[in-house]
Amino acid sequence: DSSNKYIPLTPENKDTIAVKDVKNSVEFARKISWDKELKARGLNWKDLPIKFKLPLEDLAYNIGGKKKNGKYIIQEWEDIFDEIKNNNEEGFVRELRRQDDGEFTIGMDNRVAMIAYSLGLVNSLKQAEAYGLDLATMVNK
Repeated sequence: DSSNKYIPLTPENKDTIAVKDVKNSVEFARKISWDKELKARGLNWKDLPIKFKLPLEDLAYNIGGKKKNGKYIIQEWEDIFDEIKNNNEEGFVRELRRQDDGEFTIGMDNRVAMIAYSLGLVNSLKQAEAYGLDLATMVNK
């Protein structure tokens, strides 16, 4: 609270906060970059298939307002929208790959692999690796 006292949160409070955080992150990404990229390809956010929309929401939430060299990192994801336009699931998964402090990591590759697996974009670890997630070690946990 305003006097720096601990306020216990219920599971419902935590869920509400998490949902709002994701929503705000997606709105930010759309405002600074994504809606323009979608429009340039004849697409719009509302009509994106869930297999593309949910991973993008995860990307927006995890990348958020971070900057690199004065530019929002989320703006670096331009080519991913070509893959969506072409309904290219392999290319989409490749483009979802992200770095942690400038390096590809097992954790980041696993995150993308698990999201892709849960949405049917990949069906095995071998396929995740073939789609460019070289460091992935799991897909179904």
